[in-house]
Amino acid sequence: MTREEHRESIRRFHAFCSYEDYLFGQILEQVEKRGMMDNTLILYVSDHGDYIGSHGLWAKGLPCFQEAYHVCSMAGGGVVKNAGKVDTTRLSLADWAPTFLELAGAPARPMTGRSLLPILRGEPVQDWRTETYTQSSGNEVYGIQRSVWNDKWKYVFNTFDYDELYDLENDPGELHNLLYGLKDRDIPQSHYGAIVREMCEKLWRFAYDHKDNCVNPYIMTAFAPYGPGIIFEKS
Repeated sequence: MTREEHRESIRRFHAFCSYEDYLFGQILEQVEKRGMMDNTLILYVSDHGDYIGSHGLWAKGLPCFQEAYHVCSMAGGGVVKNAGKVDTTRLSLADWAPTFLELAGAPARPMTGRSLLPILRGEPVQDWRTETYTQSSGNEVYGIQRSVWNDKWKYVFNTFDYDELYDLENDPGELHNLLYGLKDRDIPQSHYGAIVREMCEKLWRFAYDHKDNCVNPYIMTAFAPYGPGIIFEKS
C-alpha cells in the first residue's frame, strides 16, 4: 500500500477501536446504574492484537511479534484494590479462568494460568512466572510455532521458517532477528547457541508440564536446534 493508504487504514482502525470503547462504556454505565459495580467483574479482552502496519504487516497471522500478543485489559469495581498503580507482573490470558473460579469460590484445579486475585488486591505473590509463552498450531508442519520470552531474550521456534531470537533490552521493537539465515543445525555453534539452548529448555519444559502435544515423537520437533530431550538431561 502507499503511505497515504497506510495512514488512512490506521485512522480507520483507531476509529473502530474508539467506537468499541464507546459501546463498552455504555455497558459499564448500565452496570453502575443498576448498583452492580461493587460485586461484578468485567473482562474486556481480545484474542489477539493487530499489527496495523508494524513490521509492514496487518491483521494477525503467524508472525510472533508483541503487537499480536499484548492484548489484555480489565475493569471491575469491588475487586480491583490496586487500581491506579503500575504493575509489571507478567500476565496471561490463561490467568483469567483460575481468577474467575477463585472469585466464584470454586475448588482449585490444575490449570496453565494462575489466579490474579492477589495481584488485583495489591497483595504480594510468590514464585510468579518470569517468562511468557505462546503457541500456534497449524496444519502438519506449516503453522507450528512456539515462543518464550523474558525481560532480556525472546526466542521463537518456527517449523516453517528461520527461528527467531531478539535482544529485547537493546531491540524492544523486535527488528533484528539474531538467528536470521542460520539453519537449525548451525545454531548450536553460533554466538547465540547457549542462549538458544537455555530458551529451548524453558520452552520444552513448559510444553511438557502443560501437556502440549508438540512434545512428542512427531517430526515437528526434529526441526528444533535443541529437542525436548534436553529437559531430561539434568534429571
